[in-house]
Amino acid sequence: VKFKNLTDNFLKRDLQHVMPSLGLADEPVPLWWTSDFILASPVGTPSSEEKWIVGEFNCSCVGISKCLA
Repeated sequence: VKFKNLTDNFLKRDLQHVMPSLGLADEPVPLWWTSDFILASPVGTPSSEEKWIVGEFNCSCVGISKCLA
């Protein structure tokens, strides 16, 4: 429940803008990636109103070779 707002906003609102903003509009979203999010809201902001910033994407598929073996 704590990160519901972050998850919902990223998956339903923001994700559609990620690949185009990276110049990869015609590419599929990576199968396996991670994101580092930074909380941009002041302490005490209700979780439903928190604002988050993506600090880093990692699309290098770390560990995927183990999953395919």
